[in-house]
Amino acid sequence: MDDLERKIADKFPGAFVDKDKARALGLDKALPSFLVDWLVSKFTVGDDVDRMRVKQFVDKYLPDKNKAEHIKSEIVGGAELKIIDRFGVSVNVSTGIHELSIPSLDLTCQTVLPSLIEKYPRLLSGSEWGLGTLSYNPYVGGKKKGSVVLVDFQPFQAFSIDLDYYIDQRSHFTIEEWIDLIIRSMEYNSDKFTFEQKLLMLARLVPVLQPRVNQIELGAKGTGKSFVYTKLSKYVWLISGGVVTRAQLLYDMSRKKAGIITLYDHIVLDEIQTIDFDKPEEIIGALKGYLESGAFNIASYSGTASSGIGILGNIKLTKDHKPVNPVFIVELPPFMQETAFLDRYHVILPGWCLPRLNKDHIVSGLALNSEYISEIFHDLRLRTEYYRFVEDSVRTKGDLRDINAVKSVSTGLLKLLFPNLERTKKEEFEEFCLEPAIEYRKNLREQLNYLDPEYKIDIADIRVS
Repeated sequence: MDDLERKIADKFPGAFVDKDKARALGLDKALPSFLVDWLVSKFTVGDDVDRMRVKQFVDKYLPDKNKAEHIKSEIVGGAELKIIDRFGVSVNVSTGIHELSIPSLDLTCQTVLPSLIEKYPRLLSGSEWGLGTLSYNPYVGGKKKGSVVLVDFQPFQAFSIDLDYYIDQRSHFTIEEWIDLIIRSMEYNSDKFTFEQKLLMLARLVPVLQPRVNQIELGAKGTGKSFVYTKLSKYVWLISGGVVTRAQLLYDMSRKKAGIITLYDHIVLDEIQTIDFDKPEEIIGALKGYLESGAFNIASYSGTASSGIGILGNIKLTKDHKPVNPVFIVELPPFMQETAFLDRYHVILPGWCLPRLNKDHIVSGLALNSEYISEIFHDLRLRTEYYRFVEDSVRTKGDLRDINAVKSVSTGLLKLLFPNLERTKKEEFEEFCLEPAIEYRKNLREQLNYLDPEYKIDIADIRVS
């Protein structure tokens, strides 16, 4: 155990996990990190994980598909069983019925109590981790047509968070230690990246901490672009490939239901070149307003949300890891290359600066529990004093979108790196928060200028006052 690990164990008792033990369970490929970490924390006795109890718990509440038929047989036979799964609810438009999906049991078109949908609307996103209680109803709609029924549901939340305690602990770590702590908690080996690369990796987290931050990251395959979103937070929804509809994303007029943008902290369009928009002109038109103001209008419906919308994509690189085409933005789908749309994004993260990951880049030893850090970041979204600090610390002149973008991104970095505001120096804020945000905004400005010279290549004048 090194000095940083000892400090993690000392300052965050009950909130850290041994990532080696988590990986040794062999569950990390099938389950998100926050769930694996929770299992390790729950069943660690002394210095060891009680693998037998983990196995018993997993067998009982996290069944693999090989046991699906046995479990279904028990339920049909009258047993009421509890399982942890990614439950989802969709609406059958032709019948008007809400239909439940239970992935671990290979079941779709099942039944859910209406009261649960009202209480937990994120079930309608199609994927909500939690503990569900299942029973069987042999008569559905007055007909002899049996169905498994979700009769109770508890969203997965392993920690009761004391945000102020987390904030207070920041003062016990140097900036280098704190950065390494977060990198480790993202499941990366902080020793295998340069300082600049670590700052870039942390920038991926900004939309998770700051409402309505819209980022684009383009780079090589295998650099972990989507991993941080799929594994570390249940408050992020990732769309990878397929067709995206306006109803799914924003508002479904037939169901009169708001889309996933209202249910999550961040929506990520992964591998954007493989995603198709159904009627792209309608979606892009609606998104322009949302990216600008957080509001959207679909027919007579007006809605608001705080989710950011991220874009992840792979681009061609040279042997020295630079974009082959200086106008790399043209590798986005054509319907996303409209400058008026792109200008509403805040920054482009230079993902080409990060290495392709191998086993040496994976963390070993102690880190903060993924579920714990996920809840911390979720709670930090609501704290407004960080934006006020930024407002009071900078003076600006020039393009309003540049200014708003840099302020929003630097606020997210401030929450991430210096949560203890009262101890934060303006020089630290400038070096670690403001300057990176400006550089990332410049990346976007350069691409806009390539596409349309009407957009000046220089961004607004933004500096510490």
